[in-house]
Amino acid sequence: GLYRAAHGVRQPIEVLLERVTHRTNSPYGKTAAEQADIRRYTVDVEPLLRRGASHELDARRPLIDLADEVEAMLSS
Repeated sequence: GLYRAAHGVRQPIEVLLERVTHRTNSPYGKTAAEQADIRRYTVDVEPLLRRGASHELDARRPLIDLADEVEAMLSS
């Protein structure tokens, strides 16, 4: 599937925490303890996911570029 092919997104931890702090569709990530978990997962788990991925999307790029990249992955 797409998740196996592409780890998802790579973004600086500050950007990730900013996004989870301000999103309105999920309460997860709002507390200091949850943010500490997210930091730990980013350090411990994300590299393992990346190692098994054939492709990685960089969320620092413009959204249109990411969409084009996903579309190309799906059509290949």
